Amino acid sequence: MLTELRLWDYQGWEGGQAVRLAPLTLFYGWNGSGKTALIQSVCRKGAGPKPRMLQRRLRRGDRELESLLGRWLSTMGIVDDFSVTESESDAGSFGLRVKVRGTEAYVPVQQAGTGTQRALLVLVRVFCRMTRAPIHLDYPENYLQPLAESVLGDVLLAAVKRRGTQLLVETHSERLLRRVQRRVAEGKVTNDDVAVYFVDDCDGRPGLYELAIDEYGNIAHWPRDFFGEEMNDIIAMTQAAERRRSRKQAHEAASAAAPLT
Repeated sequence: MLTELRLWDYQGWEGGQAVRLAPLTLFYGWNGSGKTALIQSVCRKGAGPKPRMLQRRLRRGDRELESLLGRWLSTMGIVDDFSVTESESDAGSFGLRVKVRGTEAYVPVQQAGTGTQRALLVLVRVFCRMTRAPIHLDYPENYLQPLAESVLGDVLLAAVKRRGTQLLVETHSERLLRRVQRRVAEGKVTNDDVAVYFVDDCDGRPGLYELAIDEYGNIAHWPRDFFGEEMNDIIAMTQAAERRRSRKQAHEAASAAAPLT
């Protein structure tokens, strides 16, 4: 497992600093900021033995893996059930099928929609690769609904805590980050297990800035404008609703107190 990233070893990052790599390291940043090329270079440098692929494990009857994938797909709210079937016409060939939410019908995973296929691909990558080399996940939240996007944070933490996998995740997902912060605040993981960085341009050269998470899950310095106005919208909505409620109650009280004419 890589514990340090020496930026000066990578083209375009000369003069940069050494930064900490955690088992789960999240990279945020503007499109075109250079984070994709950096992460790909890191993973190539740390390349280890080739992974034992899903087909090989299923051929040996790895039902633990089947149960693991099914449990997370269900927890993410994507499908009601997942199973592996052996082909009747082609011995040693396996198919993946899912039970669509709210129905009793199983369909091949290829017919289950882009979100299901994307989620399964992410799960296979983080749980099935038997190597210590870091794994690059490229926007794993793509095509996932909000619940699944949040649970994805738990998926990634489970992979690094229980499987010893190191994940370098390129993402724009605030929901994923919020779930990780919550788990740190709850004490289920420590801030040593997670590192979060923001990649931005600094005087024509890419820069890497840590969004440090304290032991209570807080991040003190958010990158300006990147995550939008979601929290400000929630606060403003709550305040506006309270003002309207107060005005309505005052009007109703005034009407009740007015003398009849």
